Amino acid sequence: MISFRKKMNEVGNPKGMILFLILLILGVTATTVVLILSQSSVNGFISIDEQTKSQQVRSELFGCLDEVLIQFAADSTYNPTTVDLATYTCSASVVSTVNQRTVTLTRVNQGVTRRLVSVLNVGVSPITVSSTLEQ
Repeated sequence: MISFRKKMNEVGNPKGMILFLILLILGVTATTVVLILSQSSVNGFISIDEQTKSQQVRSELFGCLDEVLIQFAADSTYNPTTVDLATYTCSASVVSTVNQRTVTLTRVNQGVTRRLVSVLNVGVSPITVSSTLEQ
């Protein structure tokens, strides 16, 4: 029994070592939790930013569609390659049949690309949109 106490005194206080290990484990665990939570927050902000950009590009794309509809109402042979508005431009292509025009509009902004395909009936007055598909 005496030799055991001598050995413990030589090694040091085991309670201090256990306390140190507990604090070390708690510290590492707390740091890991904080890093995971901060990464989740950053990912959330990135996701919100991407959604905001996407909604802005979608709004601009439908602005281009409005302009195309206005132009087709004035001239049913309208065939743009771009649709220029005050602050942005959309790429456009038109495929014509006898009474229909298939208009494909593309808008790229801040790394976000959105495409809209609309089928217009130009054989009737006023022009009607028979389908619109976002891609």
